[in-house]
Amino acid sequence: MSYIEILILRRLRGGPAHGYELRKRVEQTTGIVLHNNSLYPALRRFEEAGAVTKTAEPQQSRPPRLVYTLTAVGHDLLHDMLVDLPPDQAAANVAYLRQMLARKSADVPIANRAPRYPAGSS
Repeated sequence: MSYIEILILRRLRGGPAHGYELRKRVEQTTGIVLHNNSLYPALRRFEEAGAVTKTAEPQQSRPPRLVYTLTAVGHDLLHDMLVDLPPDQAAANVAYLRQMLARKSADVPIANRAPRYPAGSS
C-alpha cells in the first residue's frame, strides 16, 4: 500500500466524501496534491476490497455524485497500514506523516494548527 492510500483512508475516516472533496481534504491538511489518476483507482480497489462503499447522490442537471464511505473493514485496513509501515521508511517525512495521521487534529488544516511546543521555547 502507498502513502497516498493511507491519506485517502485517513480522510474518509473523517466522514463520507465525494472524490473532489476528498482531494481537497488531503490537499488542505497535508499540502499533498492528489491527482485523479491516483485517487480513483485507489478508491476502486478499496471498494472491491470492502474498505469503502460508494453511493450515487443525485444532482440536478448533472450526473450523480459518487460519495465514498469508510467501512469497518476500511478502519481495520487503515490501522494495519499504519502499524505495518516498515521501520526503514520512518524517515523525517514518513514519521511526520505517521504522527499526523494518528492525531485527531489532523482534520484541522496545517495553517490553522497551534504550535506543538510551549510558548517561549524555540
